[in-house]
Amino acid sequence: MRHVLFSLMAGSIIALTTLTASQACAQQFAAPQASGQAPSPWSTLDDLPAEVAAAEPWIRPATFRPLSLDIAALRTLLAQAPLETALNARGNALLLELPRPDGTLAYFKVLEAPVMEAALQARFPQIRTYIGQGVDDPTEVVRFDLTPAGFHAQALSTQGSWYIDPVSRNDTTHYASYWKRDYRSRGIFECLTPNHDGIPDEEVTPAAYGNETLTIGPTLRTYRLAVACTGEYAGFHGGTVAGALAAIVTSVNRVTGIYETELGIRLTLVAQNDQFVYTNAATDIFASPGPNDASMTAAQNRFNAVLTTAGYDVGHLYHRASNSGVAGGIGNVCSSTKGRGVSQTNPPVGDPHSVDYVAHELGHQFGGRHSFNNCSGGPGDAADIAHEPGSGITIMGYAGICTTNNLASNSVPYFASINYDQIRAYVSGAGACGPQTATGNNAPTINAGPDYVIPASTPFVLTASGSDPDSDAITFSWEQRDGGSAVPITSFFDNGANPIIRFEAPTTSPQRTIPRLSALSTNSFVTGEIIPTTNRVLDFRAVARDNRAGGGGLNFDDMTVTVVTSASGAFRVLTPSSNQSWLAGEQRSITWAVSNTTAAPISTPNVSLWFSSDNGLTWPTQLISSTANDGEATIIVPAINTTQGRIMVRAVNNIFFNINQGGTITVLPPVAGVNLRASGPVTLVDNTGNGNSNNRIDVGENAIALTVPIANLGLTTATEVTGTLTSLTPTARVVTANAAYPNIAGLIQGVSNTSLFIIAVDTSHPCGSPISFQLIINSTQGSGSFTFSLPTGTPGGVGPSTRFAYAGAPTQLPIGQAGPLNIPLTLPTATGTIADVNFSFDGTACSAADAATTNGVTQTWNGDMTYTLISPAGTRVTLMAGRGGSGNHLCNTVFDDSATVAITSVTAATNLFTGSWRPESPLTAFNGQLQTGTWNLELRDALASADAATVRAFSIYTSQLLAPTCQPPNASCDPIDFNNNGIFPEDQDVTDFFSVLAGSACATCNDIDFNNNGVFPEDQDVVDFFNVLAGGTCP
Repeated sequence: MRHVLFSLMAGSIIALTTLTASQACAQQFAAPQASGQAPSPWSTLDDLPAEVAAAEPWIRPATFRPLSLDIAALRTLLAQAPLETALNARGNALLLELPRPDGTLAYFKVLEAPVMEAALQARFPQIRTYIGQGVDDPTEVVRFDLTPAGFHAQALSTQGSWYIDPVSRNDTTHYASYWKRDYRSRGIFECLTPNHDGIPDEEVTPAAYGNETLTIGPTLRTYRLAVACTGEYAGFHGGTVAGALAAIVTSVNRVTGIYETELGIRLTLVAQNDQFVYTNAATDIFASPGPNDASMTAAQNRFNAVLTTAGYDVGHLYHRASNSGVAGGIGNVCSSTKGRGVSQTNPPVGDPHSVDYVAHELGHQFGGRHSFNNCSGGPGDAADIAHEPGSGITIMGYAGICTTNNLASNSVPYFASINYDQIRAYVSGAGACGPQTATGNNAPTINAGPDYVIPASTPFVLTASGSDPDSDAITFSWEQRDGGSAVPITSFFDNGANPIIRFEAPTTSPQRTIPRLSALSTNSFVTGEIIPTTNRVLDFRAVARDNRAGGGGLNFDDMTVTVVTSASGAFRVLTPSSNQSWLAGEQRSITWAVSNTTAAPISTPNVSLWFSSDNGLTWPTQLISSTANDGEATIIVPAINTTQGRIMVRAVNNIFFNINQGGTITVLPPVAGVNLRASGPVTLVDNTGNGNSNNRIDVGENAIALTVPIANLGLTTATEVTGTLTSLTPTARVVTANAAYPNIAGLIQGVSNTSLFIIAVDTSHPCGSPISFQLIINSTQGSGSFTFSLPTGTPGGVGPSTRFAYAGAPTQLPIGQAGPLNIPLTLPTATGTIADVNFSFDGTACSAADAATTNGVTQTWNGDMTYTLISPAGTRVTLMAGRGGSGNHLCNTVFDDSATVAITSVTAATNLFTGSWRPESPLTAFNGQLQTGTWNLELRDALASADAATVRAFSIYTSQLLAPTCQPPNASCDPIDFNNNGIFPEDQDVTDFFSVLAGSACATCNDIDFNNNGVFPEDQDVVDFFNVLAGGTCP
């Protein structure tokens, strides 16, 4: 089946030609048509025809949108596109649609934009190139050509780069519209360009490559490009000058499309470029064609002979062979060696040829260096400019050729900001020979915002602001700008100086979340991106692009993020930590680990809370705009229908945040009628009766007043609301069981009782043991109930630390054994439960010698080892895993959650490992357990064949939770002046006491509950009255 697309020009639908023979049986899909209107030249196919699919491939992506094209009709249409240099060209641009890979149509305002000088264009009129600005997506820029070899398009988009290319050789009818990510190049690329143009590593400083801060936009620099090709290259493209030149134009058109947007640079093929096309491999001037000195010399000599040295600005050679390339020097444009550069691929077609190879090698010629941090064990250039983790992914990286260090299979069509600096510095100095043309375009503005200090091991979000003076649609990108020694992606970690955050393509959002929310929400990792775990300063650049077709504007601003490790670990959300079902409108408590973030230098006193309904991918719902950063807040569950709810706690006036892990939230909708339930914390007052006024429940208090808030989470107003309180604990009594509440409208929280509940706690109740109650709520419309518990006394503190040392023989995990090896240590019974655990590898005399027998652990390569402490309950805490590299020996190495430095920060240089560190995972996991029983130290060796580990001495330190305490109640009896006449003791107090006891009224008298125990009338009141009257005390 075919699906007809429609072309528009100047607001009108253009009549086009009829179907091709291969489409004769295809069915059109329904689309609006005007009278007399012919189908578009583009049609979508369900599948390629069998004969096309069986033909020799040209471009065959893994996934693509199959298309057919009436090329004659398209050529007729494009004849109406004005030249970009014409008067008011942009105002008269041709409106054209192209089929995107996702099934939608992209609309562009199109101009003819030659990449050949006029004389060359005149000799090859069937080769035409065009540029287009997106209409439905103004950030989208297209460069395409129409040649005897067919139609070829490159669209740079925030959705990802996409292309349209012929699917088969010599077929100008059938095409693939595909995302770059769905096309894999064949073969491995190798760049043979010398890293530093003869400058030794140690001499490559920022001054050597420049730190250019010029924006682009107002000026377009044009460079005359001479491209030669070998007979092998031309032979692949038909063996004719016209065929090879058409292929060269397709490639140059794509490269210049990137350079115009990224660098403000245009490449134009020289008028005599057809004289550099060699169609016969046996007779061309390249004896040993390829990325070598002889080929570059031959090409340069030919350019100079035909053009003279003044007749071109940069030269390059195309060859067909195994993928590789070379530039004759870093920065040779406009120089005496400007013709020295080679790109060769097999096949020499498509985006991998143009972007991964040609754009890369020309980037060297314009002064750009390698930006990747690790390929084959080392950075591509000097460590200080190796800004991209692993292979990198930008044009000057090595994406796809670094095996286990690859970030992607191919490059993205963007330059890293370090390369932008280098190239802009070069073209503003030694490479400034190209003419400069005013574009009428202004650079966008951008502000990266202030510098921040954040906690380590915590996600954060970078936010820029920007605008464009010309109202162009701008996109934003954020880049880390820290170089460092090579770190492999397979064991990626933060060493305190290396790049840890990969390049991401620009988007319309000024924000970048690190790590990606999609990874954070699944607790997974993005290749080449981790959050910082060490004390360090991260340098960032925010870049704004205005995406103006034919000469883009770019601007940037820098900021820093200082990372601080904390004894308390990462800032993290603690609850909810499992799958939950919450009712819309109810109150819920959210807790988080503050981790010292309120103190200097982070100094963040407040946080906001947010809700996501799509498992953490977006966060549109703010729950609390600002609350104290104290680790707990009560939220009202939003009325959002979801089973994928998540909670975020985010710093106010800072950039760090975190989300809950371990479960999602299902929000249940409010019910019809009333839904009466608990709402918020119960409050108490103990300043009556024998209360000691400490606002805690203590054993023996007899008149504790409770306020118990409730909510109506139904949709109907509850009227005549009352509550009845019942004790579920035998040693606690309810003195006043009934209380009134006001009417409660639907979906209202936090309504308190207007009269108080009164409870008493017997002296026999165990101090510290909670007491439980049930509240039954009644209303005219319905009832509800819930239970709650209240603590008693004051919690006990943490007792003294007790050391338990291993006294067994040295234990070895020998060469050839990976483990696990468990070393037991039995701890005796202790009173109470664990409140704190520390661990240490001990030693009597610490020594770096491999043969030392006085260290707690000897191991010549700690980077292979994992040490885990296991409690009798089976809880596992990883102390140290894969840390320290080639460093050896643990001696007086203490693992303490309160240590200021994390064990994750150690390197081989730290050896000997003596001091205090926070372990890989917190030792607080043991809190609340009994220490009694056998603990095990578990050893594992990731490279068992290399070395052995011997454990000689270690200790476990435990502290127990002390028992809670209760403050005695106050004396409980009323004064002996029962009638309050100021005269006591007197007989009238006795008369009035018994009169009230018998039921008579006395306006000035106290109540008959003389001992204020909440029980009256009773004999004990009489006994206590006469005891006090006789001069005794109240029991």
